[in-house]
Amino acid sequence: PPRAAHKRVRARSGPPGVGYGRVGHAVSGGAFPAVCCSGPTCQMSKRPATDDELMPPPGSSVRVPASYLPCKTFQGPRPGYFFRLGDTGPGYYVDRVARDAATRAMPPPPKRRKNAQELLADAEAEAGFTAGGGSGRGTESNAFADDSTVLDETGLRKLVLQFERRYAANQQLRLKHPHSPEKFVDSEVDLDESLRALSGLAGYPELYPEFCRLNAVPSILGLLSHDNPDISAHALELLHELTDADSVESHEQGGLALVTSFVKESGYEVLLASLVRFSKNELNSSEDANAVHHGLGIVENVLEIDPEQVGEMVARCDGGLPVWILKRATRSFGKKKRGGRRFRGRRPVLRR
Repeated sequence: PPRAAHKRVRARSGPPGVGYGRVGHAVSGGAFPAVCCSGPTCQMSKRPATDDELMPPPGSSVRVPASYLPCKTFQGPRPGYFFRLGDTGPGYYVDRVARDAATRAMPPPPKRRKNAQELLADAEAEAGFTAGGGSGRGTESNAFADDSTVLDETGLRKLVLQFERRYAANQQLRLKHPHSPEKFVDSEVDLDESLRALSGLAGYPELYPEFCRLNAVPSILGLLSHDNPDISAHALELLHELTDADSVESHEQGGLALVTSFVKESGYEVLLASLVRFSKNELNSSEDANAVHHGLGIVENVLEIDPEQVGEMVARCDGGLPVWILKRATRSFGKKKRGGRRFRGRRPVLRR
């Protein structure tokens, strides 16, 4: 009878819940296919179900391991199961401990290689910059514009990434809407704010090598020929501040790295074109006059940081930059000389 069979199995396998079989040992291992029962009730046999009997119904493509395989007596070890008399009855129950241990012992799957966009997003997250490149006026762009904030490499990467994203957005909008300034004016305001935020780098010349490594110098030089003269003038002002003698005095290697990057990216040629552009209206516009002042200041600072750049400057553009400076100095000297003559002519009148 079934009750007597249960008693015999319990006597052989020990107390209920203990996973000992008929021969007195526990059974564990891997996985086993699902169980299928036919008829109104599941008929229990003396042998465990075969693989064909445990196959899922037709049309199913997934084989799920069964948690219980009914069997009246112990029929030998089953991988991933142990025999006991449980709540459902005698049979093979899944060994979850062994299965979990085997899962943990499996090697992790190979990591997927990230594409360029994902790498850029990771760099932005490391720098603390939120994706989107929005305006963020008053928060991100001026985060390092004041002297009370200490700038480090992480903050520098944040500023450069923000500047590059806004520069690219401005170029894209200008190409897309060349005859609709109202559609790209906001992007130029954001770009101008990013330029002003980079001026905080002038107090940290030890970060100049990292600034050059981030390839920010070519982008700033590219702004010297921007269609908006205000942005070009602010780019000249930024380069003037970064190359100032007081800024690089504490770290000469940083100044040399900046000058090297400036010359490598055709800085003399771009600077000459910018000086010619702003000098045409400097007598009638104070903004253009300030831009020329910053351009000449860049030349002075570069030669002060590295005096050997004189030969390089003469060799570039067939000596166009030194010739332009000499012509301007001669013209200015003539005006001062004429003014001095008028002053000397009035001096006797003052003595009377």
